[in-house]
Amino acid sequence: MQADDDLLLQQMKDGHEGALKLFHDRYARFLYLEALQLLGREDEAKDVVQDFFADFWHKKRYQSVQGNVKGYFYKAVRNLALDILKSRKSKALLYHRMAAAADTFSDHNDPAENRQLRQELGEAVRALPTQQAKVFDMAIIAGKKRKEISSELGLKDNTVKTHLAEAIKTLRKKLIHLR
Repeated sequence: MQADDDLLLQQMKDGHEGALKLFHDRYARFLYLEALQLLGREDEAKDVVQDFFADFWHKKRYQSVQGNVKGYFYKAVRNLALDILKSRKSKALLYHRMAAAADTFSDHNDPAENRQLRQELGEAVRALPTQQAKVFDMAIIAGKKRKEISSELGLKDNTVKTHLAEAIKTLRKKLIHLR
């Protein structure tokens, strides 16, 4: 099969998009199962495989593939899945920190300090660019999935992913003193 893969890879380098479909038909199920095993969520596993093939074609990643194509695909999809797991962990950590800060607000005896903490948190979220704030609210507060958010806001899935990552990064910097 390596010879077939090498031939398809050469066809892609020659600009034949049909070769991508053949790669997809040959490896999508295998890659999906690998991503599913890591992520545990069907929708995310499907997204990872689709994102991989789209990126592989549009960014011409096939130009740099050397050797075992199946191994390259496996490592690339695995890395994408691991990135999602890291992102999940970061989101959960931020959410727990924000929840802890909210608990501090409700448990705190000093109304003036409580008001100040709420104000800081609210200002940090309001200071985000509009789309980042919307995406953050929908993903973290409302618990919606990227696909839902992209559909509701009319944005590409990767745009939603970028907005959320930037929002989290910005809030971490602004709220570091709440740790």
